[in-house]
Amino acid sequence: MATAESALLLTYKRRLLFRIAVFIACILLYFLVPTLDDDILNFGVNNLNLLHAIWVILALDMIIIFSRRSKVSMGSIKQFKRNYIEPKVQATKETLKKARRTMNIQALKVILAWVLLNGIVATLYYTKIIRNRDLFLISAAYYVADLICIIYFCPFQKWIMRNRCCTTCRIFNWDQLMMVTPLLFIPSLYSWTLGGLALIAFLVWEYNFYAHTERFLEISNDHLKCVNCTDKLCFHRPPIWPKVIKEVKAKIDQTIDNTIKRKKR
Repeated sequence: MATAESALLLTYKRRLLFRIAVFIACILLYFLVPTLDDDILNFGVNNLNLLHAIWVILALDMIIIFSRRSKVSMGSIKQFKRNYIEPKVQATKETLKKARRTMNIQALKVILAWVLLNGIVATLYYTKIIRNRDLFLISAAYYVADLICIIYFCPFQKWIMRNRCCTTCRIFNWDQLMMVTPLLFIPSLYSWTLGGLALIAFLVWEYNFYAHTERFLEISNDHLKCVNCTDKLCFHRPPIWPKVIKEVKAKIDQTIDNTIKRKKR
């Protein structure tokens, strides 16, 4: 666990404050703009207003993860080749398959929980209990909750996946698609464009996970090991050590010890 707040953590905290400000702006729109439901449904370039500014903010947030200069967690950019460091003792293919299978089961549990939660939202919307503006505000709340999960508490990590930290998170870049989930029920250019950008980020992530699983695991990518971590986003929440990682790490450590002993002989 980090003993001091890192530069990246402080950056994320500033982003959280910004997102809270955006959320407050969304609340003001919700209560002060009577035409908000129609503005979302008929989103276009005419009559530019605060809704368009919020669209730009959300869109840029989704695009930034692909920038080489963006200040984001290794948990997000580990998918790219430039962030892969091959370990001296490589895990076996069977071990990688086992780890991937375990992570996929965990991800499936998250999907089921997310579908259940937003299924309730969808039911309320299609039965006309809530409106476009309500989905808009729920999405804005998800936008804030995303960084709260990274900095302070993540229910998916704690209760479902039990991954060590954000650096090793299986679903880190699912956040864009999760944030806009409520908006996807609205047939609007506003929701379709944001949903499209989020879907691209999701598909790139999933392609890299299946094509280059070794980049996503600390047992096969030294960049993800605690000793090499500079993110230190675990300041407010201690890491969780999954059993499979402990077992594989113990085997790798034993292999290294045996190799050293043979050389000494």
